[in-house]
Amino acid sequence: MSGDASIQTANDHDQDSEKWLEQVLPLIRVRKCRPWTFFPDLHEVFGLYPSEIVVTRKRIGTPIPESAYTTDGAGVLKELGRSTGSVTSIPLDEVSQVVSYPRAMMGECERIKAVAGKKKISFPLLQRETPNIYRTLRLLLGPRYQQENWIPFAGLYRALSFSLFFLYTAFFPQQVSGILSTIGLNLDAELLMFLAGFLFFIASIILLYTIGHTIPVRNKAKLKKKIKPVKDLSGQQPLRLRIAGRTLTIAGSLLVLFALVVGITISPELWFGELWFFPRVSLGESHWYLRLFSVANSVLCVFILTSIYFFFFNIKKLGIGVVYVTVISAILDGAFAFVGMFQAPDAKTFYLSLEKVCPYIGLVMIQFGQRMVSRNALSVLAEDSRAPILYLRSFESDVEDTLTPHTALPRIFGLTLSPDVRHLPFYFMAIFELQPVRLLRSLFGLISPNTELQLANFFREFGPFIAIGRPGEQLATIGADRVYVGNDEWKKVVTDFLEQSRFVVLQAAGTEGFIWELHTVLETVAPEKLLFCLSSFCERQNDYEDFRLNAESTPGWRFPRSVGNLSEAQFLFFDSNRAPIMHAVSYRSPLKWLFSSQIADFRHTLTGFIDRTERTDSPYQTKRYLGHSFLAVILFLTAVPLCLSLVCFAFVEIFIRFIQPLVSST
Repeated sequence: MSGDASIQTANDHDQDSEKWLEQVLPLIRVRKCRPWTFFPDLHEVFGLYPSEIVVTRKRIGTPIPESAYTTDGAGVLKELGRSTGSVTSIPLDEVSQVVSYPRAMMGECERIKAVAGKKKISFPLLQRETPNIYRTLRLLLGPRYQQENWIPFAGLYRALSFSLFFLYTAFFPQQVSGILSTIGLNLDAELLMFLAGFLFFIASIILLYTIGHTIPVRNKAKLKKKIKPVKDLSGQQPLRLRIAGRTLTIAGSLLVLFALVVGITISPELWFGELWFFPRVSLGESHWYLRLFSVANSVLCVFILTSIYFFFFNIKKLGIGVVYVTVISAILDGAFAFVGMFQAPDAKTFYLSLEKVCPYIGLVMIQFGQRMVSRNALSVLAEDSRAPILYLRSFESDVEDTLTPHTALPRIFGLTLSPDVRHLPFYFMAIFELQPVRLLRSLFGLISPNTELQLANFFREFGPFIAIGRPGEQLATIGADRVYVGNDEWKKVVTDFLEQSRFVVLQAAGTEGFIWELHTVLETVAPEKLLFCLSSFCERQNDYEDFRLNAESTPGWRFPRSVGNLSEAQFLFFDSNRAPIMHAVSYRSPLKWLFSSQIADFRHTLTGFIDRTERTDSPYQTKRYLGHSFLAVILFLTAVPLCLSLVCFAFVEIFIRFIQPLVSST
């Protein structure tokens, strides 16, 4: 009896696997090809079809046709790659072995090697894009597919040989000098020592780089996360003080600017006199235009240094370590300066304590004040008779910023933060408010835009934009107006809101709670009321495949297959017949990015969704603003330093006229 049960279980498992293969195949992955140029202009495309593997390249601006995502679409993918002259295909029935190697510690790609007779191909895949690929290969090839736990050591041996050569040259310079003298090349002793140190440095870099590309890193999805017990705080309401939050944000910005003025203008004069970045003048005795020139020079130096710092360290994990060191050192320096002010109560120690303590306090005030400006959704619904717009998302998406493009220009303008930064604790993420544009925006009460905030700003024109709040959060997340309910009643609240909502906006995710919301929405809400924001799946095809399979398990629904391979964020909505309509997000002119909290042009992007009577003969196209990015950079380099200089100059005048005499007298 038990044997019959085990056979039945195995058959069910085989049927589920075959059904899964029918739904998921073909698998197509796109990766930016990194040639020896600054700007990559090619995409490397990997396609796994039921009967063959196709590897090709395409131009970045060339989309993959939807017909390539059918089971017989391998020919379409091959034709796409013929324009670049790079197409390779291997029939699966000829494959003798496929081996996958893990990602290295200093790399981002795993590597798959396929062998078919004398033909061998090797191609990289981003680690986050591999789970479905490996499962499919295991089902299609069986024992012919092998998954290695270590990276081949061939590259390590080559690097070791180079490193040993350089190390021998570095540690035995006399022997090397003797060899060179035999061929008539005599080196000076100092030059020889310099070359020895330089070669030792080169050897160390090569060795560390190679070891970093040899140590494997397992896929994080396979690691079991420790589940920490969480206290049920679902009935707790967060702190909401809208006016106080705005006031606290502006006060924090003023405090940071005041500390910058003391640090870059007043304090260096007291300590170093004229020895600073530029020739300086005495602030208390010179004409106003000389004082303005001095302040502008100092502000320009700080502006350039902070802009460079946040541009580079916002996109690398090294910057996270620098942030931790910065916060800890600021606290220690502030404590020492505070103690020193009591030991030697003079103007110098007072200025020094302001310079060390005030910036971080002001940055925390900005971050804290921005989180206090949300409103209670129930109060908003009581005041507004219009039908609400319900926003559904995973609570994990509250810290994400997937709608703002993660390109160089938004990073320079401080409009987006890397995922590593967004997941930092509250008191560490505050450091990034020191970015010049973010600081200037907060001075005028503006909040740097994230995905939810931009959606809320647009949809409030049509009705209250509401969402279910994360249980137990002490400060409400910025964006939609939230209602906080208990863990045992949130499903009923969502169902009630679905019945009365004009639109339902879904920030797609793969968590258990959102999957329940997804199936409930697809079963109960009219298709023309649904809007999917798929920005979280941008260049994440594996995650989108899992989401698509979950959504299509509801009968009668079909979703596009290519969303995760696109580099632009997508919005998806449906007509009354459930036919999908997909629009890439269109952005406003970069000239407006510095002065507005609305980057995305939703009025153009969502044309046809808000007003169903509007019909256009031409297909949807995103807006392009040629030359506006260059002009925006010029504006960033001129207008922002000018505004900061004028504000800091006003602080200098106030300081000289009112505060400095009081401090000096004490």
